Amino acid sequence: MIQNFNNTRKTFFCFSLFFALLIGLPAKMMAQSVGVPELQGSKASNLAPYTVEAESTTYTPLVGGITYYANSGGGIRGNENYTDIGFVFNMGCYDYDQFYINEYGMLSLGIKGVNALDFVVPHGSPGIPPPGAQANSPGAAFLAPFWSGDLSRTGGTVTYLTSGVEGSRVFTAEWKNWKWGSNSNTINFQVKIYEGTNTVEYIYNQGGAMSSGPGSPAAIGIYYGVYTATAKQLWLSDATASPGNSQTFSKTIATRPASGQVYRFLNHDEGLECTHYGQAVINLKGGVKPDATDGLRVFLSGTGQMQVRRLSRGMIGHSSLTTYDIVKGTTNPNYDNVSHEQAMVFSIGGTSFTGGNMNDADLVFFGNAPGINRLTMVSGTRQSFIQSKTNPDLYTNKIRMSATKNGLIYYFDVTYTYTNPDQKMRIDYSVVIPPGNTEKVKLLHGWNPFLDWTPTFDDTFWHRVQESVLKGTAPDLIMGVKAGRFYEAFEYISGIPWDSYYSGWGVPTGVQDPKAGFMTLSNHIAPPPANVHRIGITADFGSTPGTYTSSNYIVFACPAGDVKPDLPKSTVKPCKGTEFNLNDYLTPKVLEPGVVVKWYDSNLVEIADPTTVTAGGTYYVKYYSAKFDCDSPSATLTVTLDASCEVCVKPPVTTGTAAAFKTIISTLDRNISDRNWSDPITGSLILESKTKGFVLTRLASPETNIALPVEGMLIFDTAENVLKLYNGTIWKKLIQACPDN
Repeated sequence: MIQNFNNTRKTFFCFSLFFALLIGLPAKMMAQSVGVPELQGSKASNLAPYTVEAESTTYTPLVGGITYYANSGGGIRGNENYTDIGFVFNMGCYDYDQFYINEYGMLSLGIKGVNALDFVVPHGSPGIPPPGAQANSPGAAFLAPFWSGDLSRTGGTVTYLTSGVEGSRVFTAEWKNWKWGSNSNTINFQVKIYEGTNTVEYIYNQGGAMSSGPGSPAAIGIYYGVYTATAKQLWLSDATASPGNSQTFSKTIATRPASGQVYRFLNHDEGLECTHYGQAVINLKGGVKPDATDGLRVFLSGTGQMQVRRLSRGMIGHSSLTTYDIVKGTTNPNYDNVSHEQAMVFSIGGTSFTGGNMNDADLVFFGNAPGINRLTMVSGTRQSFIQSKTNPDLYTNKIRMSATKNGLIYYFDVTYTYTNPDQKMRIDYSVVIPPGNTEKVKLLHGWNPFLDWTPTFDDTFWHRVQESVLKGTAPDLIMGVKAGRFYEAFEYISGIPWDSYYSGWGVPTGVQDPKAGFMTLSNHIAPPPANVHRIGITADFGSTPGTYTSSNYIVFACPAGDVKPDLPKSTVKPCKGTEFNLNDYLTPKVLEPGVVVKWYDSNLVEIADPTTVTAGGTYYVKYYSAKFDCDSPSATLTVTLDASCEVCVKPPVTTGTAAAFKTIISTLDRNISDRNWSDPITGSLILESKTKGFVLTRLASPETNIALPVEGMLIFDTAENVLKLYNGTIWKKLIQACPDN
């Protein structure tokens, strides 16, 4: 909510600034530090103008703020110390959630995880980024409430605070008692950023008197660098109640704004359609933990190429953490910093279109002639929208590309869906064949897996020896490569099936040449062991106009997992003579579909039924995926039978001659009973009832309370709640044990 003002003077003035649609990006504009992800770029026509208001109000110091800078000279002069705003602030085609304040009265905006080196943070003597710099740092944005090379915090502080309720929060940063030139404690000012409206306000308060003029004037304005020829910016020419303004950088502020002066920059970009391109990042903080509980980190280009991190290692491209990252995407599709074989190829008849950086040899390898056409990136998911707002573990990035031939436009969509911490990612391909088409339309997706790059990695997870994989029956296939428990394999789900595949070394002119025809692979699966350097699939969408889909997973690990089953105790002691369930000793875990628990004895023979085990010994347990024919590491359980609670059961007597009755004490009617009442030799005492119970003598501690026990005497000991029998020598408890004990 915008601050209420006690207005004594109020001036409105507008500034309109329009930009042309960016048609192309020269290669010289693409410089980027290796290993630093390039934030998704954007194209937008008719970026909305800023409207600026000037007002007067009563300056209210910030109370309860968090200290950003304290009283001392000097300052951080790089892109360190980015801090959370507390909500998302939008400018143009970017959503910012972090800020950085430098020593010279300006606040730079950043995006969590990708701001380092991506954003221009000028400092020192003010100077706007040179022409083209905004392309080097897409989305560079900063707020300049009082930007001067002669400003410092000596004797002053910077504090910040985010206040309010979700949806209408306000971020405030305050520079208090700052020095301008040689004049200490002479200026105070605040920046306010409003959630929802994306409005920015600068509010000022003069400090002590200035004994001399500043050595360097200041600049007041706002800057947003986009992928256009001109950045979106507005600068004030003076610090009066009704200042002039210009779209050209102006460093002309030689006096302090009056106390209570407000300059408000209104953002009118709502509803702006932005076409995002470049690299997108899925699960930015994942891919590091050795137990894979943080899932995968996926980098994506604007035409579908990807780099995946798992267990701090780089999958698909290289094992290095940064050397082979996709840092350019479609902003420079021929940039040679990632495996050439990152191929997403779309063909119409005999003409192929691709994104990424495939060279001519790679194109030949994948069945295409040199001089291939490039896919046109149409749209992509904005970085801040890739992660679901309602389910933070769900990520979706949809990229639309197009190809034009003979005046017809063909659309090709690739949607990546990932749920953290899964070890697989879903890819949905969708092809729109326009009316009038008569040519076959195909897709080829392939890459260089590099699974064997680092043989020195922990051998539990990383193995030098590779094996090509082909399992299942078409179209329900799994195809790719594995090394130990690492996988890089396609798994077909539904829709248009693959019509060819390849997994092997492969060279364009060798015996393993995968090319079986234009956009067709040879269905080659390299025999083990093999260093598999290329895997790929193709799908034939036919020639009939319409929309067609093919859904697949890309699997990066055995579904059984890298981590052995969790046994809270490595040694257990069930009672001797009982049946026990080995699974009861496992910590429950939600398993991937098709993954089961398998137990083995000390000879590594699988136990058919682990729920009815009676023998002690050493047992091994692991998770197993029949579909992928792979398993997890095993855990060991030692079972020692406990004889102190042994349970023995003697078989009952089932044969013999019934004995006659001598005495019966009964509450039942026996008048019609056909029993032998007169046999005096082998009678029995029978106590029977349907509604009455028989109670033995109840007595505490018969050992001390019965002076002359008789052999065979039976007592219920009320002190120990147990039956006791005097066997002629001692009182013996009648507890569960073997009958002969």
